[in-house]
Amino acid sequence: MKQIQWFVLSSLLFLSACATEQSPQNTNQDQNVPRWQQPYPAAPDGCESFYQHYNENPQSPNTYYADTPILPTSDLGNYGNPLLATNGANGSLDVYSLRDHDSDTTGVLVLQWSGHTVCNGEGVDFTIFENGFFISGKAGESFIEPAAVAVSLDGSTWVNFPVDYKGVDSDNDGISEGETADPGSKSYKDWIGFAGIFPTLYNESSHSYLSHGADPFFQGDRLNPGAVNPETKLLASGGDSFDLDALPDTTEGNAIKTNGFRYIKITRANKMTNLDTNAAYPSVPDSMDQSGADIDAVYARYLKAIP
Repeated sequence: MKQIQWFVLSSLLFLSACATEQSPQNTNQDQNVPRWQQPYPAAPDGCESFYQHYNENPQSPNTYYADTPILPTSDLGNYGNPLLATNGANGSLDVYSLRDHDSDTTGVLVLQWSGHTVCNGEGVDFTIFENGFFISGKAGESFIEPAAVAVSLDGSTWVNFPVDYKGVDSDNDGISEGETADPGSKSYKDWIGFAGIFPTLYNESSHSYLSHGADPFFQGDRLNPGAVNPETKLLASGGDSFDLDALPDTTEGNAIKTNGFRYIKITRANKMTNLDTNAAYPSVPDSMDQSGADIDAVYARYLKAIP
């Protein structure tokens, strides 16, 4: 868990960015803020998009983020309350940390969308928000707390999103000239396919879709976190976005591409083996939390109600 003083600093930096890149911010849902207008991104048959849902039902329950913890099911202490990863993006200490808890050392969080399946639609299908933020005085650098991601339709058969750590043995032929054996790259370019890499801007109270025109599925440019999508005019959300089409073309992977998923498993990287090195993925220096990412929320872009 990152130290509180860093959260205070990040909040000040975020407010400063809002003032320069995104002001004035709107705080009333009835005001005319930019939103994705029709036609919405094409949702698969029988599915509804995040944008359609909230444009047409702005006061409806927030069903588009994972809302049910499966593992763990109770508060483990030591920043281990899984409910804090199922109540929307709120930032700061409102997170579940993938650290070793008082009664758990797995480094795993499993969440579910109750009553819904996440569909495979156009472009990004879901975004994971960690409570990452930029490092003061270091343009474009942020605290990296990598985590691997897997999805499942039934909660037992899992399909992993491909990952690649390029900080060590980047061409998979052993350490050679120009490569380093020092673990823990601080560059986001070396952590491909992981969550916990990009800083989060999306926040239900200060940087949301309904009140502020922020798109939880438009990451923006890491070097320009206050970016606005030139096509939709919506604000960037940060976070780490995933497309189900990136899953492997296996029987299980293709089944999820076709039928979607209900469960998501997020595992801290340093609890997993890097097959390139046969060692665990490294922790990242200066991350403030060498034990794992702090998960704030997971938002789906397309949902299908389960009969």
